[in-house]
Parts: sequence; C-alpha cells; structure tokens
Amino acid sequence: MSIKNTHAKSPKRIYTCKTYDTYGRHRCTQHRVNYDDLYNKVLQEIRSVAQMAVVNGDEIAKRIIAKKTKEQKYQKRYSKENLEKDKLRIGELDSMIIKLYEDRIAGRISEVNFEKLLKKTQEEQKELEVKIGKASKQHKEESLELKSARQWVEYIKQFADIQELNYELVHRLIDRILVYEKLQEDGICEISVEIHFNFKPDLLAQNAQKSPKIVTSDES
Repeated sequence: MSIKNTHAKSPKRIYTCKTYDTYGRHRCTQHRVNYDDLYNKVLQEIRSVAQMAVVNGDEIAKRIIAKKTKEQKYQKRYSKENLEKDKLRIGELDSMIIKLYEDRIAGRISEVNFEKLLKKTQEEQKELEVKIGKASKQHKEESLELKSARQWVEYIKQFADIQELNYELVHRLIDRILVYEKLQEDGICEISVEIHFNFKPDLLAQNAQKSPKIVTSDES
C-alpha cells in the first residue's frame, strides 16, 4: 500500500492499494484506510497486548506458541509418538544383533546369511538414529520457542503505557499489517485491519524509543 493525500477541502493522509492505483478496480480494490486511524489502531493494539502481558504473561506466551498451524501441530505430535517407537525399535535391533552373533558362533546360521542380516540390521539402526537425532533437535527447538515467547512477553511489557509510535518500534514489534475491503449488500465498503506481531527473538535486545513517527511507503 502507498500513502497519499486526499483531494478534499480538508485533505487527509490515507493508505491505498498500489495495484488498484496502477491498474484499477479490475485488478484489486482500493481498500483505503486513513493514516490516523491506522496509527491509532496499531498504537492501541501494542498497548493492549503489552497490558495483557503485564497481567498474564504466561497466557500471552501460550498464545504465541498456539499460532502454529494445524499441520505443524500434527507433525510435532507425530514426531513425538514415533520417537518413542524408534527408541524401542533400536533396543530390539540391539538384541537382534546379539542373537545373530550367538547364532553364528553356535553354527545355527551361515557366514553369508550372518553378514546379510547384520548389514541389514545395522543399516536400519543407523536410519533410526538419524531420525531420533532430528526429532530430538526439533524438541529442543520447541523448548527454545517457548523461551523466546516468554522473552518477547517480558520485552513488550514496557510498552503498556506507550503514547506514541516510532519507526524502529513499529518495525520491531509488527511483522505485517493486512487491510481488507468487503462490499456489503447496501453498497457500503467494510474495511478490516489485521495486525500481526513479530515474535523473532533476535530483535528483543534492542530498544526502540526514538522520535515518534509511523512507517510510510517512502521510508519502507
């Protein structure tokens, strides 16, 4: 979206769709939003989330983690279930290898069959060990996600009473802002705004208290 001034007796700054401005309504809708309205909405949203973090930080951290997609949640659950099965299977393969050596020594299996079965068993073991290693790494990353979420909660608490926005703060806390336009049956356009926060932990260490201004297309 790009920012511009309206041509009216009392001009206002507005954000409008670049595609609409360039190609017209056959490519997209204008879904315009007033600069001041958006500024105030972002400011209020930051304050609201920060105030909730002060009151119940654990709940906010849980909400951050809960933003994972259903597919990701399914993959995690599947990974955890199979991790236990794979560990049990490795134990079984260890027993099978011991049994193979015992059978070879006792003459119950030929050298050729012993080598084939041993190779097959060891290959399966190596594959399982790789899978377990990847699953264990994923579980550690999940623990780090929770830690990062709690760090983010602690970071945003300082903005519970923020009065103005500035460029660095907006870029640090906000990942993206989506503006939608829906035409009602009576012909009135309904504008809705979604504010998505940025939860990247590498941005938490920096402060964002500088001269107040909101992001514009010219500064992006």
